[in-house]
Amino acid sequence: MDSFFKLEVQYSTSHLFFPKIIIGFLVFLAVLIVTKKVLIRVRNKQPAITREWKFFVKDADMFMLFGSLVLFMLYIFVLDLIGFLPASLIFIFLFNLLFCRTLKPRSVLISLIISVIASVLVWYLFSVVFNISLP
Repeated sequence: MDSFFKLEVQYSTSHLFFPKIIIGFLVFLAVLIVTKKVLIRVRNKQPAITREWKFFVKDADMFMLFGSLVLFMLYIFVLDLIGFLPASLIFIFLFNLLFCRTLKPRSVLISLIISVIASVLVWYLFSVVFNISLP
């Protein structure tokens, strides 16, 4: 019974553990959202699945959507090249600029401060406190 409560994680692959948990949680939430929408339609005596379902809300900001997707893909690529901390500093800063939609000096400075604090805090928490390897 002691072995049931014992968790052994290899340091070289420990960074692969949390993404699996997060993906599972996101899939669970997606199932909950779809189930809720179907139950509401059934309760209102409407067809459960229709062509009326839309993925995007009206007037969705496609620039932010596709800008975010491009930045995320680049982040994954750059992560392997320069490592977690420098890549996170750069891309959190770029994401902030994308969503801020302005290049005023105050906004750029705030984006820079946020990227430094968030990146260093996450790196310190996982690398030092939890001793989990980061890519």
